[in-house]
Amino acid sequence: MGKNLAIQIHRLGDLLDQSLMCWEKEHNAPDIRGENTLEILILKLHSLNFEIWHLEEQLRGKDIELSEIERVLRRTERLNSQRNKMIESIDMEICGRLQKTKGSAKRKYPNSESLGQIIDRLSIITLQIFHNELVLKKLKSRHQATAVENRLLYFQALREHLFNCFDKYERSVLEKDYNMIQFRAYKIWSSHRS
Repeated sequence: MGKNLAIQIHRLGDLLDQSLMCWEKEHNAPDIRGENTLEILILKLHSLNFEIWHLEEQLRGKDIELSEIERVLRRTERLNSQRNKMIESIDMEICGRLQKTKGSAKRKYPNSESLGQIIDRLSIITLQIFHNELVLKKLKSRHQATAVENRLLYFQALREHLFNCFDKYERSVLEKDYNMIQFRAYKIWSSHRS
């Protein structure tokens, strides 16, 4: 099962890239339905990050009304709450798979990073790469293009690094060096609306 999970994670880059290209053409991320397999959960998380990204782009717009800013911020807050729940669901799915693989033996060290959080960062970095590539195609100035190309190289290296971290983390959990703990995002404060 551990190797199975690693194979799925190696496919993750293609899954994130292909879904993003499709969604950008449609200018909308679909409502992803289906059995909560790891792949579906990852697509749901990526879809939430896609929507949050585009809402934040609206906020950076020049001619945005105050009422629209408030609407976008409320929508972003709800989506971020769903995003945290989706990261937890991914962690639960991965924990369940790993637990079936290795049993309940105690490991030496706890880990403070969850695999769901790594997948979330991979999703966001994929969005950054995609949008920087779009910007690069539109630039006329070589100086500006060089800055974007350097940023792209950084994001691509970071994405590769995170794939490697995921693999190392998974191997460590399987070899019983680390605990895989499901992290819950508890909201410390809440806005009270009258």
